[in-house]
Amino acid sequence: MNKEIARAELRRDYETYLRRQRGLSERTIFHSWRIADRFLEFRFGKEIGDLSRITTTDIVGFLQHLTTRTPPLRDKTLSSHLRNFFRYLFKTATNLALAIPSVAQRYGTRLPRHLTTEQVDTLIRAVRHEPERPANTSRII
Repeated sequence: MNKEIARAELRRDYETYLRRQRGLSERTIFHSWRIADRFLEFRFGKEIGDLSRITTTDIVGFLQHLTTRTPPLRDKTLSSHLRNFFRYLFKTATNLALAIPSVAQRYGTRLPRHLTTEQVDTLIRAVRHEPERPANTSRII
């Protein structure tokens, strides 16, 4: 069996898995396969390749290959698509989906995790449109 036939069969099965088991949209399925196919090209080149021989080192190498280009990818979907592919390929000796790092979440200005009593009172007054009270009077809610 040549590479094109093997990849076409893998693609068909993987897309069926994404559609039926994961319930993903056609657009997401298309992009998921593109990432999977790029990984397979990176790992096996022109060969068909034995999927059970994929290692975490291969995954790291692929991610490094993609992130060392200018500008580096900052998209979270790369990791998600790879993770889905390796969940599908759980036929391998180990669950390689666990080896794919998650992308750090970068948030802009956020509310602090902890507010002082005065800050809570100010926030409640702003919501209720109440006038500002002097700082020395506390209010129990």
